[in-house]
Amino acid sequence: MKLTCAETPLAWPASVPLPPEDHSCSIKLYSPTPGSLQVLTRRDRDGVNIQESVGLGADYRGQCYTLEEAIFYAPGLHVFPGQKERYAAEYHIYMRSVGEPNRFITVVFPVSHHETHTRGEAYFAAVRGKPDGTKVPSFDSLLSPSTIVQYEGPDLRGRPATCESDEERHFLLVLDVLKIRAVDLNRIYSEGSLSDRPTDLPVPGPKPSTDVPRDRLMRAAVYAKPGIILHGDKVCNQERNRYKPTVAEGFANPEKVFKPITVVEGRYVVNDGQKAVDASSILGITEVPPTTQADIAWLDMFIGFLTLLGAIAGLYIADSYVIPAVWTLFFTGPVTGSFPVDFANGQVTNWWKLALYVLILVQLTRNSASMLKTIGR
Repeated sequence: MKLTCAETPLAWPASVPLPPEDHSCSIKLYSPTPGSLQVLTRRDRDGVNIQESVGLGADYRGQCYTLEEAIFYAPGLHVFPGQKERYAAEYHIYMRSVGEPNRFITVVFPVSHHETHTRGEAYFAAVRGKPDGTKVPSFDSLLSPSTIVQYEGPDLRGRPATCESDEERHFLLVLDVLKIRAVDLNRIYSEGSLSDRPTDLPVPGPKPSTDVPRDRLMRAAVYAKPGIILHGDKVCNQERNRYKPTVAEGFANPEKVFKPITVVEGRYVVNDGQKAVDASSILGITEVPPTTQADIAWLDMFIGFLTLLGAIAGLYIADSYVIPAVWTLFFTGPVTGSFPVDFANGQVTNWWKLALYVLILVQLTRNSASMLKTIGR
């Protein structure tokens, strides 16, 4: 299920728990060499670009993905599960599939200066408007075996034009938060815009205008555990579009389709990779038992029997009451055998009989015209 522009960026409701774990929707990220980490302006658009390595890639749903661009947003755009507000920043990795079918993913890392660990701190400290040639941390330094929440929605860039796109784009919200120094939050934005004046800073990112209902959210979101799989070797080699994942790597089907809710024996269930959980128990509703083929056959037979009884009753009533009443009214009444119009006195003697004559005359005219057209063909 794809969320709309009004529902994205996703703001996870505080009262809604995470859906059941799914053990088949993981992603493998890798970057063989570090990027320059130069921060670049996006002019009048939201966020700033960070120059990452062109070799940054991923293996997701049995396809290889390559980097489009990396965007740093401050403040962040999403409200992550368990949070009431947006994080201080977000780091978005936009990627596209190599070869057909064309798909797109956006890996979203939350960034905060309130974390006690140091993962990400050296990376963002090395981001510069003018790189000085010193060694910088690689993208791999940001990775941990984190769980992720996935949803499908329209591109967050270039709105509202991208709201009309029908491309398949999945957002992968990494639940492990990266660390950044408070001084680097404003510095990255100002260096990327070549100014620290508020009027020169990037425009604010999009915000959702509509809350996602609980039942719709449970259908649209996938909670992947593990989400990020750390892998020492490259998953996709240089012949990426020829790559065939193996069962040992957890991708038995190269065209995995992640559908949180599926139909099994006529019931909606959520498959978390280990067992099927009834969707009605997750949504807190009582599901109506499905109608069997035997019930449908019995109902059709009962309706047919009632139809037959109605037809017999209709024929009896028409033969006993309706037809004699009509015949008496129009043909055996007080003016039996007389024309309904008295031309000598200029009066209508029987309006009902005149109406019947006019109706019969109109119908005969229409039938005659139809017959003449048929003969002419």
